[in-house]
Amino acid sequence: MTLGKDEIENIGRYHPPKPEQIDKYENVRSFLRVWLEAIDKYVPEGPEKQLAVERARESVMWANAGIACRS
Repeated sequence: MTLGKDEIENIGRYHPPKPEQIDKYENVRSFLRVWLEAIDKYVPEGPEKQLAVERARESVMWANAGIACRS
């Protein structure tokens, strides 16, 4: 994978939320809350539950990055 100068600049700069992105961020966070509630309710305590929570949070981070950098 080769990153061009424009892509490096896009990744490396602050992306303040645009008005049209705010609902997108909130919708993603709403789905995260539902998913975390399901994990908490149905998954027994243990390392798998901890990893599921961590990956859910990571997934939202990447989704938010996609919203910030691509829309």
